[in-house]
Amino acid sequence: MITDWRQILETIRAEDIADAGSVDGTEAESRLIRMQDLHSTDIDNWSCTCTSYMLSPYHICKHLARLYGASYPTKRECSRQRTMPLLFITSIHSLADREVVTNPTHPAGSEQPTSLAEIGVTEEDLQLLESTFPQQTGDEEDPRSGEAARIQEIEKLNDQLFLIIQYNKDLIKNYHSSHRHYSELPKATLSQVPKFYKIAAGAQRLDRRRTQVGTFAKEREGNIFRET
Repeated sequence: MITDWRQILETIRAEDIADAGSVDGTEAESRLIRMQDLHSTDIDNWSCTCTSYMLSPYHICKHLARLYGASYPTKRECSRQRTMPLLFITSIHSLADREVVTNPTHPAGSEQPTSLAEIGVTEEDLQLLESTFPQQTGDEEDPRSGEAARIQEIEKLNDQLFLIIQYNKDLIKNYHSSHRHYSELPKATLSQVPKFYKIAAGAQRLDRRRTQVGTFAKEREGNIFRET
């Protein structure tokens, strides 16, 4: 809102400079008449019928800003409302004009919820219902869901270890010890398992891209999109 207000102040300042340079100085007076008669500018209700006010999301225009007379209110001094004035400013508006905000779930004057005693439910009835229908627990408290999660974690670890072992076996079988692939491997200790898995997973992704069959490869002969 402050940014829009500053732009309005720049417009007002330009108009004031033009009025000061006029010969008879009647432009400022005619502008005030237009604000009152044509736009019905009312600072008490913070309303104006000009197009800028109607389209402003902050309910401001140059006419109201001119009547306000100051630079712009701070964030704590103003707030938007659903009732007039739509922009409440503490320095010019009375507290009687402040919108009273009520809790929509408990509006003022609403009836209080019915108590258990009024509908004939006792504490013994609640205990009986609780014992008949045990309280449902979330999946995080279900021991069976915890066991399934642990099994999935173990299976994931097994797959990762198998990938590392398979990569190392292929490396030993197909490459000489002086090959650069050996220099990429970390020290052969259990603490380096994450690095081994990162290298093995990267090699697997690279192999998949290399072995991917092209659109016009021999393996795809007979494709309906290819001329025969």
